[in-house]
Amino acid sequence: MNQNSVFGISGAMKKGIVVSRSLGSANPEARIEGQTDCLDPLLESQLTVIATLAQHSFGVDTVLLSVPGTEGLWINSESESASGHFTYRDVNTHGQSNCSDRICVIEDTLNVPAFSEVFLISDYSETRFYAELAVSAPNGVQIALVRLIHSQPKRFGEQPRKMFQLLGNIISNTLQNQVPRQQPSIETPSLVQSISQTQDLFLNSTDCKPAYNHLLKNILSLTNSQMGLIGEVRQNQQGEFSLKILALSGEPQCPHGIALLQGIQNEGMVFKQLDNLLGAAVSRGKVVISKNVAADSKQVGLPKGHPAMTTYMGIPVFSGQSVTGLIGLANRPEGYTEKLAEELRPLSQAVGMLVERQKLHVEKVHSIRRMERARNYDHLTCLPSGPMLTKLFRREVRETIKWARKLSVCMIDIDDFKHINDQYGHAIGDEILKTIAGRLKRAVRSKDLVAKLRGDEFLVTLRGMDSPSVYRRLLDVISEPITISNQAFVLSASMGVTVYPQDQSEPDTLLRHSSHALYEAKDSGKGRFVTFDVSVHQARQERIRILEDIESSLERSHFQLFYQPKINFRSGIVEGFEALIRWNHPKHGLLMPNEFLGATELTKYESLLGDFVIRTALSALQQFEANHQNYTISINISPNHFLDSNFVSALQAHLRGCSTQLRRRLVLEVLESTAMEDLGTAKNTVKACHALGVMVSLDDFGTGFSSLTYFRDLPVDEIKIDKSFVIGMLDNPSDRVIVESIISLSKRFNRRVVAEGVETKALAQELRGLNCDFGQGYYFSVPRPLEQAIAWADPFSAPLFKNEMQ
Repeated sequence: MNQNSVFGISGAMKKGIVVSRSLGSANPEARIEGQTDCLDPLLESQLTVIATLAQHSFGVDTVLLSVPGTEGLWINSESESASGHFTYRDVNTHGQSNCSDRICVIEDTLNVPAFSEVFLISDYSETRFYAELAVSAPNGVQIALVRLIHSQPKRFGEQPRKMFQLLGNIISNTLQNQVPRQQPSIETPSLVQSISQTQDLFLNSTDCKPAYNHLLKNILSLTNSQMGLIGEVRQNQQGEFSLKILALSGEPQCPHGIALLQGIQNEGMVFKQLDNLLGAAVSRGKVVISKNVAADSKQVGLPKGHPAMTTYMGIPVFSGQSVTGLIGLANRPEGYTEKLAEELRPLSQAVGMLVERQKLHVEKVHSIRRMERARNYDHLTCLPSGPMLTKLFRREVRETIKWARKLSVCMIDIDDFKHINDQYGHAIGDEILKTIAGRLKRAVRSKDLVAKLRGDEFLVTLRGMDSPSVYRRLLDVISEPITISNQAFVLSASMGVTVYPQDQSEPDTLLRHSSHALYEAKDSGKGRFVTFDVSVHQARQERIRILEDIESSLERSHFQLFYQPKINFRSGIVEGFEALIRWNHPKHGLLMPNEFLGATELTKYESLLGDFVIRTALSALQQFEANHQNYTISINISPNHFLDSNFVSALQAHLRGCSTQLRRRLVLEVLESTAMEDLGTAKNTVKACHALGVMVSLDDFGTGFSSLTYFRDLPVDEIKIDKSFVIGMLDNPSDRVIVESIISLSKRFNRRVVAEGVETKALAQELRGLNCDFGQGYYFSVPRPLEQAIAWADPFSAPLFKNEMQ
C-alpha cells in the first residue's frame, strides 16, 4: 500500500499513519505504515489500540486513522484552509451526502456518483460505506483524520454518530497528552487483544456484565494487580454523583468479603458518598495514586467485608470532558505510577466507549419502553388501550371459548361529556375521567378487564356473567357525585352490552356489536344500558344480504314470473292468470315471494321489482294479443310502490305503445292495507290507472278494519276475497258469512269477485253456488312458468271444470 492510497488524498498526511484492516479475516490486523520513526512508541501503541477499538465498535472492514508528523498536518487542495482549520469535504452538491458537525457519512457510495472523484481512495475500489471524522484540538486545528470503510452499505444513525464523536474525543485526548518516548510496561498486542475480546462480548450479548468482568480481569493481569473495579458515574436530578459498580474482582478471605463480591456480581452496588479514596479520581477528574492506603486520610468509606488494600490507583474514565466512569486498581506489589496509568489510557478509553454505548443503549431501551407504554396504556387513566387492549380482549375471548363460559362485553360512554370539557376545561374533564376509571376498577373483580377506548369511552368485560343488576351497578357508580376543586359534578353514562356465547362473533365483531348497542342506548334515552339483540342483528344482516343479491340478480335476469290461472265459475274456462314473482337464486334455488319481498320494504328494490313485474306481464300480454288469446294478467303491486308519487308516470311509460284492449287485460292487485295507509292517495291513483285503461283489484279483502268504506270510496274494479276466509268457509260458519257478505256487497257495488285459496272441489262448488265470479287455487293449478301455464289453459280442455263443479 503506498502512502497516497492510505490517505486517499495526494500528500495529505506526511507521517504517522495508523491502519487497522481486517479484510474479512477472523483476526483483525493492526499495524503502523508510513514514516513512524517520529512517533512515540507509547503513542503508536495507543493509536493502534484505538484503531482496533473503532473497527470492533462500528463493525467495519477497515479503519484509517491519520495523524500529523513533524511537518504538521497537510490536506489536499479541495479542502485546504490557510489557517489550518478543518473544512469537511462537501458533497452535498451531488445531493447524496450526509455531512454535519465535522462528520461526513455516505451510507451507500453507489448513491454518490462523485464519490471516487471527491474521496480518491484508489486501493478501496469496492467501498460501499464510508464515514469520515476530522479530529481537532481545542484551538480548532485539525490533528487527526479517521475514516471507516466497509464493503457493504451500512445504516449510520444517531447512536453510531455519537460513538464516532466520542472516538474523536478519545483520539484528541490521546494526542494532546503525549509522554516522552520510553519502553511501555504493557505490550501493545496484549492491549489490543483485551479490547477486541471485550468488544466481542459486548457485541454478542445484551448482558454487559461478562464484558466488564472480562475487561477487569485482563487489566488486573496486565498490571499485576490483586484486585480492582470498574464503575459507572451517575448523576441524579439534584446533581449529586454516585458510583455504580459494574465489575469487581479480588480474593476475599472472609465470609463478609465473599458475600460482598457475590452481591456486587449479581446485583451491583452503588456508592453514594464519593468524598473518599474511591471517589477522589472522579471528583478531581485525574489519576489518583495512594502508595500507602492505610495511612491515607481518604481510605474510609469502604463497605464491610472489602479486602484490605495496601496500594491503590484510581483512573477516571472520560466521555468528552465529563467523567463517566472509574477504573480502580489495588495491591500491585511494585506500586502504581503515572506512567502505568498513561499506558492504560487505551483501556480506560475503551471503558469510556463501552459505558457510553451502554448508556445510549439503555436510553434507547427506556425510550422504546416509554413509547410502548404510550401505545399500550392510556396516559391519563393508566388503563390498557390500543394494542394492549386488543391483546387482552382477545385473550379474554379465547379463554371464554376454551372454558365454555359467558363473557359480557360492556362499552360505556359518558353522556354529554363534551359539555364538561367545553364549560369547565380539559383539566377538570381529565380529573373526572381518572375518577371514573378508578370507580370502574373497584366496581368489578380483579379478573375482569377495565380498559380505555377513545375519548370518554371505556370497555369492561365480565367473566362468566350476564347480569342486568351488575350492568346497572356500573352505571350507578359513574352517576355518584364527583367533587373537584369544591365543584360537584353529577354525570350519567350509557352502556351497550353483548354477551358471548349468545353472540358467537369474532373479538372485533363483539366490540362492534357492543358499540351498536351503546348507540341504541344513547338514542333511547341516556343513563341506561341496552343489550345487543343477536336475532334482530342476524335478521338485519340477512336483509342486507338479500338486497345485495337482489341487485345482482336483477342485472343477471334471475327473476321470473309464474302464472296461476283464474277460473270463471260460470263458464268453467280460464279467464286469466295471476303473475307471481319467483327468484332463481344462484345458491339457494327457487325462492318464493315470502322469502325475499319482506326485505325490500321501504327500499328502492320495491319499485325495481315492481317495474320488473309490470314489464314482464305486459310482454306476456303482448304475446297473448299476437296469438289472439284474451287472457288477463293480474300483478301484485306493493303498497309503497302503488302510493309512490312516481308510480303513475312510470306506469304510463311502461304502457306506451300498448293498445286499449291490451291495457284492459292488465289488472293491478293492491292490498287492502294500501288503502288504510292513505285512502286519498289510493283513490287518486286508482282513478289515474283507470284513465290509463288499466283495471285495479283490491287484494286480501276482509282482513282490514274499514272494508265497507272501500266499497263506497275506492273505485276498484274487482274484490279478491282473502284465502283465510275461503279455506275455512265449509267448516266455520263465521267464515262462510264473511264470504257471503263480501260477494253480496260486491254485486251491489258492481264489483267482480275473485275467491283465492280454492283447494277442493267442494269449495269450488260452494263458491259457484254463492254466485262468486272467479276462483283461483291449487284445486285448479299450481303456479307455472308462462309456456306451461298457457299449455294447461287450452280452451278445449278447460271447460271440463264446469261439468265437475255441477
